[in-house]
Amino acid sequence: MAILGHLIARSLYIRKRMTPKVATPIKYQTTTLKKLLTKSEQTLFGKHYQFAELLSSDSFIDQFRKTVPVHTYNEMYDQWWHKCQEGIADVSWPGKVKYFALSSGTSESASKHIPVTQDMIKSIKRVGFKQLCSLTNFDIPSATFQKGVLMLGGTTSLFEKGEYYEGDMSGISAKNMPRWMSALLYKPGKKIAKKPKWEDRIKLIVRNA
Repeated sequence: MAILGHLIARSLYIRKRMTPKVATPIKYQTTTLKKLLTKSEQTLFGKHYQFAELLSSDSFIDQFRKTVPVHTYNEMYDQWWHKCQEGIADVSWPGKVKYFALSSGTSESASKHIPVTQDMIKSIKRVGFKQLCSLTNFDIPSATFQKGVLMLGGTTSLFEKGEYYEGDMSGISAKNMPRWMSALLYKPGKKIAKKPKWEDRIKLIVRNA
């Protein structure tokens, strides 16, 4: 098992060295905005706000600011996101939305339904892996990487709503965790994580500690 920890630590170190350096904040944000507009220009939202024309402009950032208004959650949901729950594809992002994350209640709404696309799940995985790679910046023994990582979040038991599933964002993320990470590192494990009630999960975690 000590060999396994060393292999994981070494792999993370090599992967981190292969990661390109981040550009300046303004360049990074400009590139990201262009990628987002390009990816979503053929969606209902992208066609409505003419993303294709925005991208052809030399000053596409200024045109974006003038053309696309800031939306509140209710405006975005009432005009666009509710269509995703009806099974309509390519609303504000390519493809159908399989998951909706439930936020805590606010003054505007009892609970917000945030669409979670497959691309968003992939992005969350990349961020999580980068965080794991960042551990190589610290003097952490290789044996640490063969131990489990306790992740306290929402239940991975999601509610089926016809065209989509809804639940806690942390539960959706855990349900879509890479298999190798789930098998080697993830605690408390799939069986406990499926328990719907927080109190039941905590009791089982303590019992197995």
